[in-house]
Amino acid sequence: MKHPRLRLAPTFLSSPLIPPFERFASLVMTNNDDIQDLKSIFEVRHLKDHALFLNTQYRMPPQIGDFVSQAVYDGLLESNPQHLVTNERMACHFINIPSQEQLHGTSWKNLGECQTIFHIATMLQAKNKRFRIITPYDAQRSMIEECLKQNELDWKDKCFNVDSFQGSFLATYICDHHIYVHGR
Repeated sequence: MKHPRLRLAPTFLSSPLIPPFERFASLVMTNNDDIQDLKSIFEVRHLKDHALFLNTQYRMPPQIGDFVSQAVYDGLLESNPQHLVTNERMACHFINIPSQEQLHGTSWKNLGECQTIFHIATMLQAKNKRFRIITPYDAQRSMIEECLKQNELDWKDKCFNVDSFQGSFLATYICDHHIYVHGR
């Protein structure tokens, strides 16, 4: 039987907390796409009381996992003690780029971040290191990829949008993370 008002039935993972909480809320949308009143499983009391906290993460290096644990999960999230990245190696470097984001269509890009990523990629390629570049915005991904290509660096299978990246484990990733404060 066909239901004329049924258009989409996605699964939402829509809590402000990312896994390790196990939660799923299904939504059936009708012709009205206004979903402002939609509640996640953590906003429905009788479901929230049954949420399970999965207290160990395995993917992130422990230094990053510990930071996320303190910042997001009140120190409750543990990291895999047998992770390949140990405290003897620096797991992550943060670089503050004093440049401005620019709206590009419905996406964002930042020339200063692109130039910094290009310099890091140049150094890594000169050392024959395998790496990938991950950025949150497609306009930024396109700009970085074009910069690599124009400067004759390896650009194929290098630069990804976070929404599309599913990669195998490599020792080096360049993550372009934007923090915006709009409306000030």
